[in-house]
Amino acid sequence: MSKLIDEKILAELRQNSRIPVTTLANRVGRSRTAVQARINRLQQDGRIQRYTIDEPGRTKDSDVGAMVLISVTVRSKSQDLLSHLRGLPQVIGCFGIAGDFDFALLLSRMENAELQKLLEQIYLLDGVRKTETTLALYREF
Repeated sequence: MSKLIDEKILAELRQNSRIPVTTLANRVGRSRTAVQARINRLQQDGRIQRYTIDEPGRTKDSDVGAMVLISVTVRSKSQDLLSHLRGLPQVIGCFGIAGDFDFALLLSRMENAELQKLLEQIYLLDGVRKTETTLALYREF
């Protein structure tokens, strides 16, 4: 249940990182004190690392967004891998998926050189069997 509340808090903060904690608490159905404590814990855990400005249409040509599909060698050891990936500042989300791959990792926009370095780092992590990367060229919505 607490993970569900955390995800609701994160979803609200993604929409408006300046939302008052009282308003956020009302939306997720928890007290202001409880929500503030969860936000503090999410910051300590690295899930919330920064508050930023997103200006649609204001990206450099060399900026990219990417989705990295990851297949793991042993599913039972994937929690260590996920813990490591969660700590990477460029990672904005991760989904467990069905099919040839186990996880879909969402990466924020970054310079091409930084993306290449990050992809090499991810591929070399213990437990990664293979990866496949797709670049986002533009955002539809």
